[in-house]
Amino acid sequence: VEGGRLDTHIVVGSKDEIGYLEQSFSTMCAKLAAYIQNVYVFEIRTKTAELNALQAQIDPHFLFNTLESIRMTAQINKDTQTAKMIHILGNMFRWNIKVKSIVVDLKEEIDYVRSYIELQKLRYNNAFDVTFDVGSHTLKLGVLRLTLQPIVENAIRHGMGEVTVGGRIAIEGSIIDNRLVLTVTDNGKGMDEQKVRAITAALTQTYDVEPTASIGLSNVHQRNCILFGDGFGIRISSGTGRGTRVTLTLPVMPKEEMERYVQGIHR
Repeated sequence: VEGGRLDTHIVVGSKDEIGYLEQSFSTMCAKLAAYIQNVYVFEIRTKTAELNALQAQIDPHFLFNTLESIRMTAQINKDTQTAKMIHILGNMFRWNIKVKSIVVDLKEEIDYVRSYIELQKLRYNNAFDVTFDVGSHTLKLGVLRLTLQPIVENAIRHGMGEVTVGGRIAIEGSIIDNRLVLTVTDNGKGMDEQKVRAITAALTQTYDVEPTASIGLSNVHQRNCILFGDGFGIRISSGTGRGTRVTLTLPVMPKEEMERYVQGIHR
């Protein structure tokens, strides 16, 4: 145990003080392992997500002010589309500067996603449309920061990557069986069963350092599973030529309650 082997289990079998000590010792090891999983590993995943999302913001205020200067120059030169793209990107920087908590409410996450989508639609010449069908009663529920945006990013990059017109992405949110269920569905090329299995397996892979610069579905899945348990996280369904649906299942907690829960786990 001193060397970090918390799976150590001593079998004594007696019912005296030594037997009681053995039971308590084994329970302590199991609790230590659980605490490390819930606190240490979750903290690493959270910091990785934040660093990857904000890696360009070494000095975010400087970058935001520079973007604003470029936007004004574009407006003066009557390049309205460039000015609009820079304005949206600047708003996304501002959101990342302003929001410090691990937990945000669903409305905040959706607002950030809307800005991201607007920027990507300009980039892809409006090759796709996005619809939202999220129940108003879910908007004040808590979600981990940067949870929905990576899923939408994945749908745009991979689902809409080869689409030039007629692309559709549907974002839905509702409470089902006392769980918050968010789905992102696209009508892209989809994936065969083998690829879905491979991606699903990759969701649970852990790394000391993330292998890519992208936040990625695996990071979203693992952060939610570590904090809330194996019944939560991402599920993927797809078929060749049938598009892809990514479902994210979360506990139903108001933002304030989830913040207290996360703080309790950290303690």
